[in-house]
Amino acid sequence: MVSRAVLIIVLALLTAACSSARGGRAGSSETAHGVVTDEPDAIVLEYQAACERGDMGGCYNLGVLYDHGDGVSQDYERAAVLYRQACEGGNNEGCSDLGVLFEHGNGVEEDHDQAVQLYQQACEAGSAGGCANLGVMYENGRGVSPDHGRAADLYQRGCEGGSNMACFNLGELYERGRGVSTDRSRAVGLYEQACEGGNGGACNNLALMVEDGRGIERDDARAAELFEAACRHGTISACNNLGLLYEDGRGVENNDGRAAELYQRVCDGGEIAGCNNFGRMLAAGRGVERDFDRAAELFQRACSEGSIEACNNLGALYENGTGVPQDPQRAAGLYRRACDEGSTRGCYNLGMAFTHGHGVVRNPSRGRSYLRRACDDGYEEACAELR
Repeated sequence: MVSRAVLIIVLALLTAACSSARGGRAGSSETAHGVVTDEPDAIVLEYQAACERGDMGGCYNLGVLYDHGDGVSQDYERAAVLYRQACEGGNNEGCSDLGVLFEHGNGVEEDHDQAVQLYQQACEAGSAGGCANLGVMYENGRGVSPDHGRAADLYQRGCEGGSNMACFNLGELYERGRGVSTDRSRAVGLYEQACEGGNGGACNNLALMVEDGRGIERDDARAAELFEAACRHGTISACNNLGLLYEDGRGVENNDGRAAELYQRVCDGGEIAGCNNFGRMLAAGRGVERDFDRAAELFQRACSEGSIEACNNLGALYENGTGVPQDPQRAAGLYRRACDEGSTRGCYNLGMAFTHGHGVVRNPSRGRSYLRRACDDGYEEACAELR
């Protein structure tokens, strides 16, 4: 007979997976290049010749190639020299991208004050990316005092100038009511604009609002399309969210194999929610061949990196001795950790452990307190145990 704890991990959809997707936003600065490198050697020579002729656009584009290692070996120091040359020659995007290097300490010594100065110079000269990047500095308080109102103004200016990142970041301010009054409809419009321009984070955030019906009519099918677009644009958390829809059959036809594939991709990309979800699929044998050993490895990795649901799931394996040696004490410790950090299922499992004396000294009264906590959080199995 399969025990209670394993049933939890193989049947339950983890709520933390989708909420963890909000990220990868204003912290990343925007570059404003459009270099095409179908014939990298020829293009490098072309930009180099243009730069030597005094064409600052050529210097800037050559800097972009060195910055990103596109057709040449990546060389931040060389990029910085070229961006500076372009900036001093009147190329606004050169100033903005040089600011990015100073902000992150790539090829130059990290200097947020210098980054702010360069972003300011670029923004005042009409660079939408410069305004967007300066907004990030004000939002996060880097090189300047935090000022969400000022950030919103700069994002507005950048968005109007064509910066998709600025539209995305402004949308988040409206969604959260930071520096502006909360306006979900306005947030939706900004996310739509940025998503259409290829910003994966905006597509992901828009999908979350469509999925929940916040500021826009709920539509699981459209949410799936938006998560797909965001995933395609490289927003890894959107791939995880798309996997949840395939697993649950919401907005798309149920496809456990596709869900498992997406979770594995997310995990390989370093997102712990994907590791936890792929571990669940392996433990359940859903969409992939059942493999408790691999599931245990993934739960351990995700737990050690902060996933409380993974800690709970790892506890279930230790309680039942699947994929790891049976160790009820270790299981109870993991349930306690998960519960203390907000996992409803962790509280339920810890409550059952105290109720039956699994890995802890039997204490039905204490068990009921943990079950009550899980019940109050809406976990029906816990409520049933209390009846």
